[in-house]
Amino acid sequence: MVLTPTFKVKVGSYLVRAITSITVSLTDGSTPSAATVIIPTTKTSDLEKFTIGTEVDVSLGFSDEEAELGQVFKGWITNISEKLPLAITAEDGIMLAKEYVDIDTYSTDDDPIYYSDIARDLINKVKPKLSPIIPIDGPGIKQHSVSFNKNESILKRLEKLRDLTQWIYFCIPGTNEMYFGPAWPYDRGYLTKNSDTLVFQVGNRKADWPSSWGNVISVPSLDCKNVNPYSSVTCYLQDRVQRATSIRKEATVKKSAEETETTEETETTEETGTGNQTETLVVNYCFSETTSLNEDYAERCAQEMLYLLNSVMTTGTFTTFGNPKLLPWHPIRLEWHKDLPPSRHSGKFNVKGVVFDYSIESGFRMSVDFRTPPGEL
Repeated sequence: MVLTPTFKVKVGSYLVRAITSITVSLTDGSTPSAATVIIPTTKTSDLEKFTIGTEVDVSLGFSDEEAELGQVFKGWITNISEKLPLAITAEDGIMLAKEYVDIDTYSTDDDPIYYSDIARDLINKVKPKLSPIIPIDGPGIKQHSVSFNKNESILKRLEKLRDLTQWIYFCIPGTNEMYFGPAWPYDRGYLTKNSDTLVFQVGNRKADWPSSWGNVISVPSLDCKNVNPYSSVTCYLQDRVQRATSIRKEATVKKSAEETETTEETETTEETGTGNQTETLVVNYCFSETTSLNEDYAERCAQEMLYLLNSVMTTGTFTTFGNPKLLPWHPIRLEWHKDLPPSRHSGKFNVKGVVFDYSIESGFRMSVDFRTPPGEL
């Protein structure tokens, strides 16, 4: 099977006809996703065709194959090389949220508001236009006191909401949409994948998996490492109105029967999968009159942080053919070929980041960082 890499790059209204290389780095939202496009040209005047802030759209794939051309990036130019070769760097909507300043205040005793409604309003203010994707209201009850500093950037305010909710935000690659909601959105059904869960098959040669297209990875290119996960997170929920009032709730790792038997006789080790690290979280919150609702919120915050902390239990990286259908936060599966030694790394993982590389010499490749998803999802 002959794979023919192809690309489509549009900068503003200008369609780029030839490129030297394209690198697209997609993140889980912790930093902006970015793209660098190097264009072969010998004309200094070409540098004047592009300006900072111009929209950049990048699509990658293989022509006439299952992984057809798909848009993997939408962003805005942040840097243009001053000299040839012409290199354009762009970042996604997180960069726009960092630059746009908001001065509005939110919520009063007479007009409480959900955190999700604040996030929706903030994202809608970002120019060029970003569209918020917020799947549910909340979390918790409507808040009648939300404090922001004056003249803060949209991004700073979203970071504060993230800390108050233990939700996440990120720009959905290839779109102008920004998600704000619970982590692991594809696993939980808050976002819909553009394909079935991709299975990457570990084998020493393509012949091991004759029916698989493009998703075969060799054992040497797979780098897994195990570290002890956190055993617990404790959340102290602090009442904004009555400062002396707080609620303490703890989320702990649920050990298997095998782990329980092991730890009765020996200290916890890396092999048992449960470590001794702990974390404390303090969250300011306008309490409900119903104590159980406050307790539920504290427990939820602790559990969400524990999920993210323990996603480093198993992490790894592999490199294979590029597939534009794979994006951060997508679930994937790794399967070892039957002729290889069994591996405890077979099974379900979650994508933390993807780097797409396209060039005339190397074709279309990708490097995938993955991690352990919460077992309860």
